[in-house]
Amino acid sequence: MRSLVLRGSVMLLGWLCLPACGSDAEQTPEESARVETVGESLLLPSLMPVLVAPAGDRPTTRHVMVDGIDTAVLPNGRLITPAGTEIGVTAPKPQGIALSPDGKTLATANSGVGPFSVTLIRDFTGTAPSVSRVDVDAAFMGVTFSPDSSHFYLSGGENGNIWIGDTAANKIVGSVNLNGATHPLTGPLTVTSSPPGHFKGTFPGNVALSADGRFLYTVDQGGFAVHVVDTAKLSLGTDGNGAVVEPNNFGAVVGAIPVGRYPFGLSLSEDSTRLFVTNVGTFQYTHLLPANATGDSNVDFPLCYPGAGYPDESVDDRTLLIKPVDARALPTSLRDPDGIRCGYVKNQLSYLLPGVGSPNVPEASSVYVFDVTDPSAPSRLAVVKPGFLVGQLDHGVAAYAGSHPNSVAVGHDAVYVANGNNDSISVLDAATYQKRGEASLSVLAGFDERLRGVQPVSLRLSPDERTLYVAEAGLETQWVCCASDQVAVGRVHRPWKKWRTMTRQHDQQFLNLN
Repeated sequence: MRSLVLRGSVMLLGWLCLPACGSDAEQTPEESARVETVGESLLLPSLMPVLVAPAGDRPTTRHVMVDGIDTAVLPNGRLITPAGTEIGVTAPKPQGIALSPDGKTLATANSGVGPFSVTLIRDFTGTAPSVSRVDVDAAFMGVTFSPDSSHFYLSGGENGNIWIGDTAANKIVGSVNLNGATHPLTGPLTVTSSPPGHFKGTFPGNVALSADGRFLYTVDQGGFAVHVVDTAKLSLGTDGNGAVVEPNNFGAVVGAIPVGRYPFGLSLSEDSTRLFVTNVGTFQYTHLLPANATGDSNVDFPLCYPGAGYPDESVDDRTLLIKPVDARALPTSLRDPDGIRCGYVKNQLSYLLPGVGSPNVPEASSVYVFDVTDPSAPSRLAVVKPGFLVGQLDHGVAAYAGSHPNSVAVGHDAVYVANGNNDSISVLDAATYQKRGEASLSVLAGFDERLRGVQPVSLRLSPDERTLYVAEAGLETQWVCCASDQVAVGRVHRPWKKWRTMTRQHDQQFLNLN
């Protein structure tokens, strides 16, 4: 059974032929270190038990044949045999992936540092896939195709725009400026150069397109919003030099939806009437720059080190007494009961440190649900807290940070949310959005079950909605679960950090970004 990976790559894997949900799946035990015991005196160092790494003396490498199997050797001496075929995307950090509706082209959003780009991959199931890279000045995470596969949409990250590309021509042919008419981009716009004087405010990331291809939604990680673009109002085209003639398309931006803190993932219901947005942030910070800045950072920012400890001291405003200290004659005590000491302040002063509030407010670590029947006038239906609240006990340990709900998969009967910090999948009712269950991704048992690090980062439902696939960045694996009863079926191990996963319906494959 074939599979595929894109690295700075993608991976395409054959479905795991599951006979039925909940059935037993044959597991391959993880390689473990061999232990050779010696029945001699342990006082002799040379006769101590010998621990041998599975790789033996093989050097670290991505490809080596071991017992006839293409194997990678990790720096720690472990051997991994990834399920799938790897295809390089010729650029670092491919953090977004999309499959064209006609099934012929894969696109990856390559988030840099350089070259920022989108990679288009054709014939990816064959022995000689075609890889074309389209460079841009900035890109970040979001990529999708129009329903007829003729165009692709790519988030422009720090440029605050959405790129529109011609799939067949492998080129950028349009741009939507999300920073508004007060911050226009100068056209014609050279897509590989930083726009002169561009405003760094909006920061688009993940995207979702309505089923009819009319409305494009993108999260704005800089402005804590979701922007709505009417693709029917786009003006596309390039000049003789390949520069985009209309870089702004302000008239196509028909809405901006306020959401929670640091919106990250988003997904539409099948009928495109419900929009789900995950907010991974915990706090919304204020700038410490004083109202009357002097320009001297030692005066304007007199904090030698953080003035508040998390979480006890960060909720409310607090006034600190900052005292000068001579580094050549330090006091015997390193703590000051009144505040802090600083070596570069000249005189004792008081300083107001703004509080950041509760980490459990609705805007933090939550899922927002919107009715987007009218995309230009959306209404919020629900705010859901899918994971553990800060301070809530998780296996006897108080949760220290937010649950980091980073991905959402929407089915007819249930909605699934990946809690990156909790190593769990929350199951919401598709009608009421109430939480009705949770599936733990922990691989440990007993006392160690409280440990975290699996890091689910992406979800995908199989077309029949019976199976949920979870990309796990911490374990570098794909978790496979029976969606109907959250019973784990197994894991597929693939090397490198998993970032995105998606399914391909007609030939039973799924794809992953590493």
